[in-house]
Amino acid sequence: MTGGAANIANYNKQYIEKLQNMAQTDSDKNFLNSLNHILEAEGGYNNIVGDVPTNLGVTQGIYDIYRKEKGLSVQSVRNIKIEEAVPIYYQYFWKPSGADKLSHPLDLVYFDMYVNSSPRDAKRVLSRSDNDVYKFLENRRKFYDDVINAKPIKEKFRKGWYNRLDKLKKYVDDYYSNN
Repeated sequence: MTGGAANIANYNKQYIEKLQNMAQTDSDKNFLNSLNHILEAEGGYNNIVGDVPTNLGVTQGIYDIYRKEKGLSVQSVRNIKIEEAVPIYYQYFWKPSGADKLSHPLDLVYFDMYVNSSPRDAKRVLSRSDNDVYKFLENRRKFYDDVINAKPIKEKFRKGWYNRLDKLKKYVDDYYSNN
């Protein structure tokens, strides 16, 4: 990570921590904790061939919708700031996903897939997991294998997807060993 990118990531983390300190409900605290993990996994601006442009994990299409709803002119997702990303994640992902109704840490793991894959796929994996976070992680790994088997061009994403799952599993393991 370059100096500028590291500074932005640090600012984003501090901004989320400030919001966490002000959060009044467990759901809001869980949302911000989950978002912290997602932002770390998503990173900054990405425009990978075969994928859509994103910044902080927000796609250009979602960013356009958000800005239009706010009466703002459309601009490149490259320019998104954390102050816009937080309400986007809350309004378009956290609340519609139903993650706020799940126990922790299943809410994080499910929300992460809802953002990383698609709402339909995340809901399908959740329905096969009996609200068991470890079963969800296992089914999610199988889901990614199935995606790659169906579309071998997606192989380039396997390492990143698996790393993301491994970090989530470590978080879940640590959470249960400390609670």
